[in-house]
Amino acid sequence: LPSNEGRGYVLRRILRRASRFARNLGFREPVIFSLVQILVDAMGDFFTELRKSQSIIEKAIKAEEESFLQTLERGLDKFEHISQIAKKEGKKIISGADAFLLYDSFGFPLDLTELIARENDFSIDIKEFNEKMQEQKDRSRKARKQINQEVEQLNTQLETEFIGYTELSIEAKVLFVKENLIIFDKTPFYAESGGQVADTGTITLAAEKYEVLDVKKINKAIVHFCDREIEQLLGANAFLEVDAKRRKDIMRNHSATHLLHEALFEVLGAHVKQAGSLVAPDYLRFDFNHFEKCSEEELLEIERIVNEKILDGIKVQTEEMKLDKAKKYEKIKMFFGDKYEDHVRVVKMDPKFSMELCGGTHVENTAQISFFKIISESSIAAGIRRIEAITGKQVQKYVLDLNHKIEQKKAEQQELLEKIKHLEKEVNSLKMQELGKHLGSLIENAKKLGDIRIIATEVKAEDLNQMRDIAEDLRNQLAKQGIALIAAPLNGKAQLVCAVTDDLTGKYPASKLVLAAAKTLGGGGGGKAHLASAGGKDLSKLPDLLNNFANLVKEMN
Repeated sequence: LPSNEGRGYVLRRILRRASRFARNLGFREPVIFSLVQILVDAMGDFFTELRKSQSIIEKAIKAEEESFLQTLERGLDKFEHISQIAKKEGKKIISGADAFLLYDSFGFPLDLTELIARENDFSIDIKEFNEKMQEQKDRSRKARKQINQEVEQLNTQLETEFIGYTELSIEAKVLFVKENLIIFDKTPFYAESGGQVADTGTITLAAEKYEVLDVKKINKAIVHFCDREIEQLLGANAFLEVDAKRRKDIMRNHSATHLLHEALFEVLGAHVKQAGSLVAPDYLRFDFNHFEKCSEEELLEIERIVNEKILDGIKVQTEEMKLDKAKKYEKIKMFFGDKYEDHVRVVKMDPKFSMELCGGTHVENTAQISFFKIISESSIAAGIRRIEAITGKQVQKYVLDLNHKIEQKKAEQQELLEKIKHLEKEVNSLKMQELGKHLGSLIENAKKLGDIRIIATEVKAEDLNQMRDIAEDLRNQLAKQGIALIAAPLNGKAQLVCAVTDDLTGKYPASKLVLAAAKTLGGGGGGKAHLASAGGKDLSKLPDLLNNFANLVKEMN
């Protein structure tokens, strides 16, 4: 599969060159992946793995195209800018620094930059490019070597026996002491290795207790880093004790990592290979090669498989053997290009499911893992995905934290609802105040039927209750000798509310007035003598109703 090293990088360079040629042909979207079907049709009967892995091949190529196309346009623009500057300066060579920028920032392999340069009658300063590349390698090498300098200076030939697979506390003889560093003839402390973090714990020497902060292996010696300077007591016996609770958490996560690796194989495909890992007490991290984001369904299935194996209570077996014997196991993971010692340690969790070469510490039974939960899945590089997960008591903590957040959100939502209600009341109050000013104008301009003031108008209202409030306000302000009909379009219908002052309810009951008004709109309704409501389907006749409402009242006389 495409990657940043070895054969994978050759593949990536070829695909990126092809992607650039596709762009020259006018394609701006991934296209190379669609040619796989033609290859399968032509050669699938001879190279059967093409047909078997067609979907994976297509997805891998498409992912590469999508990744490179994101930077291709910007990279080409950058090259154009670089070449224009060179032309102005009368140069026909692109500096190695610029070529390295295109490589480092835009993913342009050197051969692709050379190709584009030749097409534009330029050459590349290869020597300077190689110097820049070497500088980057030197920086990376220096970063990788950031191990405590004091440890490097030890250059010890001492040998420590690791007995931490079965023991977590022992007595051991002091072989070497330097400031806060100490080496014993044997130790239960696991030294950081293979992604698993080092143990912590205590060392008791001459009645003094020292905290072990870190453990590293230098040659065959296991070096313990303590919290302070240690007394020079060579040959003395000390009591070494690993933090058992922390170790058990690490073991849970390490064993879960093996189960996760197999689950990824089952769900995503046999192309999945570990690209890095971290096994810590509070979580595990697993990096693997894959060409697309894992879907929610895939992650749920991965979790299901791992938890099923945990609930099955599978015995975890370890066996040391010669590499040649390990290779004979059909299920064991052996990757081309990886280097192994002649003697290896095989960790089995149901030989039909998980078998891996591993020097780390593990639970005795998968049931001890308790539970497995994926907390994130993300991309960390082109074609490399990362899963972070938790086990055991961290899952319990995760659930409790989740419940707390849910309750917090509920409280926040309740508080928000209260605020919304309060604001709605304020808004309605403001609306009613504004409406009050408008009502005074309506009363002043009311039509007259003798001494009776008649108001018929359309208002803006959110619901029928608000219309009733408005009608009631009008009735109160009219006090005597007043009739009001207010209308509003609500839910595709014309809603009507009629209000009549108390002195007129005997002669002009609101229930009869609103019913007569509603009939003109093809509807009906009713209510009390002083306040009644109705509705009608025909909104188009509403303006005529409001204009002629005074006549309708007159007809009831």
